[in-house]
Amino acid sequence: MLPAAYPVRAYAPLPFFITNVCFYKRINVIGVHRGNSCYAFFEYSSGKFHWHECKCQLQITESNLTPHYAVYSERRKDHVIFVDNLVTDKIEQYIFNGTTGGLEQVVCSELVYDRNLRAQGLTVATLQNGNIVLEVGRYGGIRKLSQSHGQWVEIPRIAVKTLRDAPQQSQATTTYPIHSTTSNTSPYFKIDNCPNARIHVTLDNSVFYTYHYSNGDFFRSVPCPNCPDPNILMDSQLVPRYSTFSKRHNSHVIFARSTVTSLVGKYIHTNQGFKEVFYSDVVYDPSVILQSNTLCVLEEGTVVVYQNRNGSLSVDR
Repeated sequence: MLPAAYPVRAYAPLPFFITNVCFYKRINVIGVHRGNSCYAFFEYSSGKFHWHECKCQLQITESNLTPHYAVYSERRKDHVIFVDNLVTDKIEQYIFNGTTGGLEQVVCSELVYDRNLRAQGLTVATLQNGNIVLEVGRYGGIRKLSQSHGQWVEIPRIAVKTLRDAPQQSQATTTYPIHSTTSNTSPYFKIDNCPNARIHVTLDNSVFYTYHYSNGDFFRSVPCPNCPDPNILMDSQLVPRYSTFSKRHNSHVIFARSTVTSLVGKYIHTNQGFKEVFYSDVVYDPSVILQSNTLCVLEEGTVVVYQNRNGSLSVDR
């Protein structure tokens, strides 16, 4: 008799980007799956992404730092330790603070990392006239030893002091509201994977940023010319709720649920399809019931947008 066969559960791969909401500072944040949970937020005043400084961030400790080697900096008059930060996935520079007994991140642009200088043994640096020794921990991380009465005593690992780029203004005055007006769970970021190995983050349906994986930074870019506009959806991908009119933009706006994201958004009709917009003067009301299958009549009666028998949008010209 053959043994019973059990189905093997297939797990979907993690998305490259994740979006979330910081409830401490009430802003939208975006994260990258790099084996960590560090988030960035977008600052409208500077038009840049910044690392999100908040207690909701994953705290970096000395257990996350693997030391490679140390070199003396004439400018700082101190030893600078090159470490591999497992959280940020970067090679970073740190110094040992004798007062706190911990590590502090620094930037010495005159010192360039050289992998050939990586320590071959456990000992990475000897500091303060031989009274402090930095080693590679047995299970990773950094190990700090202090000489006391002729014996070596291990200094407890603590959180490190990092240098993350600070925003130009207060986050409270420069960030976007927590949620979009169309859904309680919809972030204002739109993330798209380009077939040409480019990953875009779109803000408010217009501004594109490309993520640079090697250094963990975002930079402003233009949409890939070989890719279709990710904000344009076809008729069959939208299930209408109702339509309204935006006086500010002089345009008919259709509230519809996307079959791609399962979220209700705002859409306008274009020659290419239905484009998602973020008009603040029209707000979705889930209590409104569609009174007619005809949603709107455009272009002096030559275009009719309606709900078909399948429940999705259709356009007659």
